[in-house]
Amino acid sequence: MRLALGFQGQLALTGRFDEATFCITEDGTYNSDAPGVATVENVRGRRGLISSEGLGSAVVSVYIGPLNDTIQIVVAEPEITFVELRPAALTMSPLEAAQLKAFATFSDGTINDVTNSPETEWIAVNVNPVVPVVALNGVKGLVRALRVGTGRVNGCTRHVCADDDETDRRAVITVVP
Repeated sequence: MRLALGFQGQLALTGRFDEATFCITEDGTYNSDAPGVATVENVRGRRGLISSEGLGSAVVSVYIGPLNDTIQIVVAEPEITFVELRPAALTMSPLEAAQLKAFATFSDGTINDVTNSPETEWIAVNVNPVVPVVALNGVKGLVRALRVGTGRVNGCTRHVCADDDETDRRAVITVVP
């Protein structure tokens, strides 16, 4: 099981008796080999609830009578779920420059400005690369309008890009005379 730091996860223990399967989560006794990474509840009504306490990995064991099983718990920094560029749309004149910003939303709900992060890559997406409409000027997120038309700018950080899912969050740049 993988958990973001500060989050919880519930184990579900099932047992098979006479061709029937039952939830036996409340019947187990649980133990973590690394409580500084992950703790596990043994209180009725909360048994098997894992809380992430620190980065790293832990092995949680469960015992029911003579039977036992283990599961590895990995606690990691929250992962980036998507990247959004702001502003989402710009109207510019040729040779004008504007600053875009990239914001990463993480699995724990936090949003961070990753515009200048060394891990953030900026990409000009032109319909016709031979006659580009927009260019990036070496400064992270600084876009320059080259000629009349429409182009897009994409931003990626930690291998997650603004256009990775069904919601395209790339910036649309419209260059008008």
